[in-house]
Parts: sequence; structure tokens; C-alpha cells
Amino acid sequence: MGRKRIYVRKLPLEKRRELRQQALKMRKMGFSIREIASTLGISKGTIEGWIYKNRNPENLFNIPSLKPSKELAYVLGVLVGDGCVTRGGKGTYVVKLRTTSRIFANKFKEHLEKIGLSPSINVERRSKINPKWKDIYIVRAVSKIFYDFYKSLDLNKIRQLIRGFEIEFLQGFYGSEGSLDFRKRYKHLRIRIVNTNYELLKLVRNIIETHLNIRCNLRKRRGTKKTAFEILIEGNTPCRTFLEIVKPCIKNSVEIR
Repeated sequence: MGRKRIYVRKLPLEKRRELRQQALKMRKMGFSIREIASTLGISKGTIEGWIYKNRNPENLFNIPSLKPSKELAYVLGVLVGDGCVTRGGKGTYVVKLRTTSRIFANKFKEHLEKIGLSPSINVERRSKINPKWKDIYIVRAVSKIFYDFYKSLDLNKIRQLIRGFEIEFLQGFYGSEGSLDFRKRYKHLRIRIVNTNYELLKLVRNIIETHLNIRCNLRKRRGTKKTAFEILIEGNTPCRTFLEIVKPCIKNSVEIR
């Protein structure tokens, strides 16, 4: 008969470390997840997190560095784009990005680590269902401190936090919301950055024009049911200048025919 269920989050850090080591040792000895959970009196979900997702007790106590830095600016750029910060189930506070690009996922993970979080990457193998579908890479980190920090931000606070690190912010935001294509009709490159937040795009346009010295057009996006806005950079020279300065890890080249 198994032990009485233990609520791991309420235990001292040293005790949680000890239980995790016991679980890992039992797994190496061939015990099943159910047997480990029953023996230690811990939920199967906690055991699975320790074994399969490399979670550790320290994750609950990670204190991120929230002072202005190029790493934080990049993270914020991603999060105001495709990323999100939400309250998950069982009282967890999650920083997350879903992307089809392994490169972008790894880049975001690296920057989360540099500000003191412990992210993981899981893969949603959609290609096994349909070869035409791309796999989804899910970057996930847990931090209530970062959650509270992010939810307190508005555009003015973001502007202050990224001061001196505008290019890194733009790099993250472009990775989330940007695209690069070649317009055959006009025989030139075009960069498009799309978002539903007009005031946010005004901030981004100001960064592009002030720090990159590139003129761009901000307008309402056409042909979409949901109201959205876009920044357009047209022409080979300005687009190449943008890419050379911002150095995005993705959406940085296009086949020209």
C-alpha cells in the first residue's frame, strides 16, 4: 500500500531534492512511474515532470534578472509578438512560445536561461499526422515572479526597459511577427511586420526609423477579417540594411527568382 499523498510544493527545497533523486534512482532500477509515485507518495504528474521533462525543485524558486539588458529586451520582443505569459493549471505561471522554427525556439530558450529562468522545449509532432504539417516547438518556463513582472508592464514601461537595447527588442519582435519576401512585380525585397496593437507598432516604427535610419510605412492591414496593422519596408537596400543591423535568426533570407 502506498504512502499518504505528499504535496511537494509545500516541502522544503532540500526535501524535494531528496525525493527527486530517489525517484530518478528508482526509475533507473526499472520501477514504473506508477510504482514510484505510490512508493514515494507523490503524484504521477510530478514524477513524470522530474523524469521526462527534466524539471527540478529549483525551478519553483528561480529568481529572474529583470533589470534592463539585451537578453530581457529580446525576451520582451518575442512575448509582445507570438509569445505569451499566462496562468496555467494547478497554480503554475507560464512563459511560453509556440513556433515551427527550431532555431527560433532555441534562441528564445537561450535568452530565457540568460535572464535566470529554466525553460524546456517540447515538440508537437504534427508531421506524423500529416507530412505536410510542420512540427511545433513549444518553449516553456515557469515563474510567478516573471508573470507578475510582465503583467505589470505597459508600453511606457517597456519603452524604458528596452532603452539602449532597442535592436535586441526588434530582433525578438521581428522573429515573432515579421516576414521577408521578394516581390516579383517590382523586383525588390519587402519586410512586413504585423500585429493587432497599433500603439505597439508605432513604437516599433520609431525604433526602425530612429535607430536604423530606415523609413517605413505603418498602415491598417488589408484583406483580413480581424483588425490588424502592418509595418512595411520596401526595397532591396532598406531591407538588407534592416537584416544586417538586426541580425534575425530566422526570416533573414529569401529565394529570388
